[in-house]
Amino acid sequence: MDRHIEHNLTGQSGYDRDMTDKPFLTIGEVADILQVSSRTVYNLIYKGTLRACRLTYH
Repeated sequence: MDRHIEHNLTGQSGYDRDMTDKPFLTIGEVADILQVSSRTVYNLIYKGTLRACRLTYH
C-alpha cells in the first residue's frame, strides 16, 4: 500500500510543490526552507549532516 504524505516544512505557501519537484536545491533555497543562514547550511554540509554536490557548467 503506497502512502503519499506531503510535508510543508516552513508552513509557508510556495514551498510545498516548487521545492520538492526540483532534483537539486541551491544553498540559498535550503537556507530559506530551514530558516537558517547560508553559512549554517555550509556548516551542515561540512559536518556531513546534509549531502551536497557541486554542479558546474562545463
